[in-house]
Amino acid sequence: MKRPANLLPMPLKRTMSGLFGCILISAILVLSGCPKDKKSPTGPYSALELRQLLSNGTHPIVSPDGERILFRRGGSWYLAAYDGTTTTGFSISPTPTSEIVWLRDANRSSFRAVYSASGASGTANNGIFMINLTTGRTVQLYGSGRDPQPWEIPDDTLRIVFEETNSMAGSGIAVFNYVTEQVQYLKLLGNHPAPAPNGQMIAYLGGQSGDKPAYARASENWTEHQLSNITATHIQALDSATVCFDSYPGSGTGLNPAIYRVDVNHLPAQIWFDNAGSPHAAANGALAYLGIISSSRTALRLYRAGNNYQITENAVFFSINASGQIVFEEAGSLWYTN
Repeated sequence: MKRPANLLPMPLKRTMSGLFGCILISAILVLSGCPKDKKSPTGPYSALELRQLLSNGTHPIVSPDGERILFRRGGSWYLAAYDGTTTTGFSISPTPTSEIVWLRDANRSSFRAVYSASGASGTANNGIFMINLTTGRTVQLYGSGRDPQPWEIPDDTLRIVFEETNSMAGSGIAVFNYVTEQVQYLKLLGNHPAPAPNGQMIAYLGGQSGDKPAYARASENWTEHQLSNITATHIQALDSATVCFDSYPGSGTGLNPAIYRVDVNHLPAQIWFDNAGSPHAAANGALAYLGIISSSRTALRLYRAGNNYQITENAVFFSINASGQIVFEEAGSLWYTN
């Protein structure tokens, strides 16, 4: 089953191949040069203060607490703080073929993330991996699967929800328990799992073609419920009862790309943002997304506390953390919102 890229539609998507190798982290270096500030464009949108983090970097991924940025420079990866300090470069092996996703760590001295790699089936280079960004240790959690996402469970047990890709094991949505090292197969045929903040619901793309928005709840023994017949590309669980997803109907349909919002208890789905796509939700209700200006122009926007902000038309890669802070790449530099 082919799944969509996690972050950006095709005009902005970057390939993840050939980025990484083995970890070596050492001393802290201080970057020279003064950070720059600017305001986002306004027009019909609210203005937002933007600050340059680094003048040379790509693929920024902000930590859940917003204190660190994982980014790439050349063939290496780095951790940066907001004072401009950064670790020496390191590489990641095996090569990630999915988004790298930070884990929430109570121990601030240990930064961890998960990702998937598509090596040869049954080898140590395939499946779901965890990387400690402080010590450099990479561990294979499970030997097959893709698109891992942290699953916030009230009992504080670390679980990773992902798409199982081994048909012998029962392809579909599965959950890895980090404590017991056991995998639970939810028997949900689908991809791109997006767990709700309370851990009691998972939104995903399912149906026969694997591109219809759906959800399942723990309280209903993970019974599948299809939300819409609209073909979707990305999906997010905003809370325990609200899901958003995007759709790119294509030319000739007479329909615009749009982000839909749906209360799972009150269907049908309603258009939330017209001419928009690639929604990325934060736990506080904020949403980063791409506004589609034309076939060749998109704008990174932020919806927060009832206000819409247009950040830039030049974002190549972006991420948002739980509190709604955005970090993005523009012309080889890294910027962040206040």
